[in-house]
Amino acid sequence: MTTRQIADRVAPGELIGAIGDTRIVAPIAGVLRGLTARGAKVSGDDLVVEIDPRCDTTGCFGFDTGALAIARAVSAALAVRSIDRDRPVAAAAAT
Repeated sequence: MTTRQIADRVAPGELIGAIGDTRIVAPIAGVLRGLTARGAKVSGDDLVVEIDPRCDTTGCFGFDTGALAIARAVSAALAVRSIDRDRPVAAAAAT
């Protein structure tokens, strides 16, 4: 549980929240860029908080240019695939 929000500034060692009896503290200074949703099931290896050490709050909301480029490429590939959906796929030659 946390009362923190995306884009809040944190200092190293500052309490961010807790999962059960486990306290989650900031390992570095920065702004909170990501938080696991309240009620989400997590295991010991899961990333539950993301901190941007640059303290740049503009990267906390929306998509960065790299993620946007990937999303556009995937969208275009899916559009092409839906057009070619009824066309049989040629089998690859065995080597």
